[in-house]
Amino acid sequence: MKILLKKEILLIFVIITSCCLLINRLDKSYLYLDDCCFSQIAKEMVKNNNYMFYTIGSELFFDNKPPLFIWLLALSGKIFGFHNFSMRLPSAIFGILSVVTMFVFVSKFLGLSVGFLSSFILLFTQQFLYYSRSATMEILYSLLLFLAFVSFWYGYKYGYRIGFILLGIFVGLAVMTRNIVGFIPYFIIFIYVLIIKDFSIFKKVEFYIGILLSLLISLPWHMYMVLNFGEKFVDPYFGVVLRYFLKEKKIWYEYIRKILENYWPWLPFLIVGIFNKIKNFKAEKQTFGSLMLIYVIVFFFIYQLAKYKFPQHIVPLYYPFAIFSAQGLVKIDSQKKFIFSKIFVALGILYCVLCIIFPILPNTLDSQEYKNLIPIFNKLKTVKEETVYILESDTNRWSYFNGIMFYTDKKVKVVPSKDRINEGWLLVTENGKPRLFKIYEQSN
Repeated sequence: MKILLKKEILLIFVIITSCCLLINRLDKSYLYLDDCCFSQIAKEMVKNNNYMFYTIGSELFFDNKPPLFIWLLALSGKIFGFHNFSMRLPSAIFGILSVVTMFVFVSKFLGLSVGFLSSFILLFTQQFLYYSRSATMEILYSLLLFLAFVSFWYGYKYGYRIGFILLGIFVGLAVMTRNIVGFIPYFIIFIYVLIIKDFSIFKKVEFYIGILLSLLISLPWHMYMVLNFGEKFVDPYFGVVLRYFLKEKKIWYEYIRKILENYWPWLPFLIVGIFNKIKNFKAEKQTFGSLMLIYVIVFFFIYQLAKYKFPQHIVPLYYPFAIFSAQGLVKIDSQKKFIFSKIFVALGILYCVLCIIFPILPNTLDSQEYKNLIPIFNKLKTVKEETVYILESDTNRWSYFNGIMFYTDKKVKVVPSKDRINEGWLLVTENGKPRLFKIYEQSN
């Protein structure tokens, strides 16, 4: 009873802390480029009452992202209106659910200490915090992947066959969130089964029902798009996977650099946790921690092969990282009466209080991309002209394009030079700063 009460108190603490950091002042800073793009698509879905394909500025737009998260943005916008808070709210909710999910299931699989600390560490991971306060699908996708592995573990280890069915549902939703890479849990589970040499799951009909459900969830929208738009949809949607592996964009160690730079103060504990798991893998191979180790290795290897390397692609890794960091912290801290854990929790509480009193997160963590554009957005809302022009050669053109569309409801037209503008407003970059000019019609 005492342990149950302690668990409930810790869970309440985790929920309150998560809400303080993820919901607090969501409306106090503007969105950024991708946020505005997805939010504008969602806005036009509601406006046009069409939820199957994308438009931007009433023109067809083909992207490599399926619509599940954008549907959620549309729902949030329909309920609350389209603004900073409503567009960030879905990710914030999934961030809170991620922390709670981590606490509940890791506590069951690996003990209360590891469950509490892993949820706390996840919450205070910089990139997790950032994307939980953004209008992008990284947190939803990461949560769906983690829930897929949790469901598999319930089916495999605890004999709840519905776990295999839930695995398929979460994989299908992951595909509808992030493209075909959402099938990656099945590949990782296959590798894990090969390593532990336990093929019993392949004899369970529920495992195949789960696979069927993942296809039933993900195929209809894809088939609709292929049948209605053909190559216009296929090339940008599936071609992006090939481009990731064939075109070099960033240095090969970009992900490693990102982790080394941003995963503090948890990095030393992560190293200890992963080292111990590798050392004890043979004896503990049928534990949830070992499944998470295979998840980290396979996921990182696949994305490391890609030439395109974007920091948001490794956000799912911060979920198993939190578990290994918690295990490393417990191993070190158990010999010191958990002094480090107490210090981290105390600092976390202090940080939450400061975030409530002061606008720390909007000013330091949230995107500042449109900070200099706020006066321009406000100006454009008042002008009668419906179209704003930007130059094709402007390096910030897509940032301007998405920002103007979402925040001012103006049409945007990209032109090769200002000579092509008869009359209207032109937004350009001069000396690194945005400038708005009125161009008047030239009389002959």
